[in-house]
Amino acid sequence: MTTEQQRALTALFETKISGKALSQRDAVKLIASVNGGIAPTHTSLGRALRGEGNDYVVSCYINHLAQGIKKAQNG
Repeated sequence: MTTEQQRALTALFETKISGKALSQRDAVKLIASVNGGIAPTHTSLGRALRGEGNDYVVSCYINHLAQGIKKAQNG
């Protein structure tokens, strides 16, 4: 995982939805909402936040989480 990816993922987790901070479990639900019900486990997201994981998988987490956040913010 690159430093840029880790920063991007961390920044997404700082996003507030409905006035509350985004948890790893919330992130799983958001990813599932835009990915046909398929999402990583909250443990996998936690590992990615710690800098573990390969570039491709982490980039998928970032893209799907960004889409899920956008969807949740737009209703």
